[in-house]
Amino acid sequence: MLMHRPNSIEDERGTTLVELLVAISAGLVIFFGLTMLVLASMHNTTRVSNRVHTTQNARTAVQAIVAELHSACMTRFLAPIQEGSSGTTLRFIHAYGSSVSPTPILSVITLSGTTLKQSDYAVSSGSAPRWEFNTSTPTSSRALISGVGSPSSSTPIFSYYKFKSGQVEAARVKGSGSGESLVAEQAEEVSKVNVAVKASPPGTTVADANGAATVQDSALLRFTPPVYSTTAANLPCE
Repeated sequence: MLMHRPNSIEDERGTTLVELLVAISAGLVIFFGLTMLVLASMHNTTRVSNRVHTTQNARTAVQAIVAELHSACMTRFLAPIQEGSSGTTLRFIHAYGSSVSPTPILSVITLSGTTLKQSDYAVSSGSAPRWEFNTSTPTSSRALISGVGSPSSSTPIFSYYKFKSGQVEAARVKGSGSGESLVAEQAEEVSKVNVAVKASPPGTTVADANGAATVQDSALLRFTPPVYSTTAANLPCE
């Protein structure tokens, strides 16, 4: 049986400088890898949180617009959508106040830059369904949501539909970039409005090509289902 002699006090064997440098380098590599992992996790959490927050804000704004559109048919034979509505501007009449004695309001929602803004106007004269509104001075103005735009060049923020033979078909309004708006005859036929926005998260240090979210909803402006007949007009608020 071999016996190992214990090292003497004079023995100078130990870790060399090369071994120490290798160990330090390995530690730095591991530390760098862990740091990148933590940073990636933090950035991913921020990205997801921003997108969820942006989607919720967009959904809230779209639902608020649709809710007001659902109160647009205050009386029969009213044409809620007004002349001048386009892919980026929605002009419509809707009810405000109690259901017993509602007050008609003209609301104008328009895209200004990347912000959807709404201005409300009060009645100046006339009676249902032909009210006149004081469009020179709004009773209230507010921003609905910022950081939004049209979902695509072919999908405007506001799309207008009418019924033909019981089926919906797009009114003659082009995309938001065309500058075309509804004339009076077209506005009087609109029985359905679709609202769609593409919302982008606020500025972040992490690029996210898929960060923008599209939210859309629609409102049907009728009391009864459409009639499936080629001779039926199926006008709004019938």
